[in-house]
Amino acid sequence: MAAFDIGDVADLLGIRRLGQGDNFDVVCPYCGDTRGKMNFCIRKNGREVNLYHCFHCGAGGNMLTLYADMKGITGTDRWKRACREIGEKLKDKNQGNSRPIYFPDREKEKRIRKQEIPRANGNIIDRVYRQLFSQMTLTGEHERKLADRGLSEHQIEALHARSIPAGEGERLAEMLLNRDLRVAGVPGFFRTDQGNWSIAFPKSDGILFPIPDEKGRWCAVQMRMDHEKDGRKYLWLSSAKYPAGVSSKSPAAFWGDMDSPKIAVTEGGLKAYCAWCFSGKPFIGLPGVGQAGSLRDFLTQKRGSGQIFLECMDMDKYMDVSCDGKDRHCKTCDEKDGSRKTCPHKLLKRTLIREGCNRFYRLCEENGLYCRRMKWDIETGGRWDGRWKGIDDKLLSLKKAG
Repeated sequence: MAAFDIGDVADLLGIRRLGQGDNFDVVCPYCGDTRGKMNFCIRKNGREVNLYHCFHCGAGGNMLTLYADMKGITGTDRWKRACREIGEKLKDKNQGNSRPIYFPDREKEKRIRKQEIPRANGNIIDRVYRQLFSQMTLTGEHERKLADRGLSEHQIEALHARSIPAGEGERLAEMLLNRDLRVAGVPGFFRTDQGNWSIAFPKSDGILFPIPDEKGRWCAVQMRMDHEKDGRKYLWLSSAKYPAGVSSKSPAAFWGDMDSPKIAVTEGGLKAYCAWCFSGKPFIGLPGVGQAGSLRDFLTQKRGSGQIFLECMDMDKYMDVSCDGKDRHCKTCDEKDGSRKTCPHKLLKRTLIREGCNRFYRLCEENGLYCRRMKWDIETGGRWDGRWKGIDDKLLSLKKAG
């Protein structure tokens, strides 16, 4: 038996638990998901395994991989170094005890998880969302925020963006039902304790916008919050944890003609929309840089088409990872004296972006599709110069320059 387990490592790293016991969910330290998609398993079938996996971003490994990733430990001996460092820190933390005092909840904390109902078909979801959005409005403040991204009045209108109508879920659901629309199985809709249909809008302010599938049907709704929630600004309208609810499934967003000779792929539905508006070229917005798997079926359908895919992920993939003492994680970094040459948090971020890009390359290769890697604002040494991070930022700068 190891001197520690993945639960001890989670506590050492300050990872927020969403449950207890030998098998528990956490807030994902890789992608920030708070819905319990990241699972930590200490024991399985009576045997210690100490593994983790996120069903949202795909991150996975053992407790030493986790610690090495979070601390930026690299090299062929990273597991050995991680094991030694964990042992030393836990020994200090527990005042010399060889093993931390850990009391797993064998019963496991009872968590309320409602069974999802079958998802409605794409045409029904599209019809419900379009009617729903026709009954909502966009505030002047949110319109200005979209204009600040470079979108014209016409482009904002074409996005169909709306402001989150907090507290209006039941009223809007009832309105749709009165129009003979079926809301059961539509992501975001659920049954209240009183048996009424409602919509799982967040209580805080933000902008909603529809996500179109490759056929142009609205298949999900994404929200850009005015203020970060658990470190995230973009959320999905989902009712997976409510009675008779349905998950959004975090789909990719398709903007433009998907039969074009060249199709660009970036991260984020809104970013892809802006890039499409600024360039006139079709764009796909992945739900996350590590979620190339959301395009698996689409790329399979494109096999043999001869189309070229342009990878336009953020230029963080070429970021400088040297320690400059100015990162937002510096206050909690173990190397407070600035003696570390490489920032572990920058290195982890760059590594995850590159791994996500590699997943997309592999999917294209598997389907015989040519993928071209796009770069912009690169210094002589091959590093990003820090100006325009996203492809939408770069395209907007070119548009302004004439």
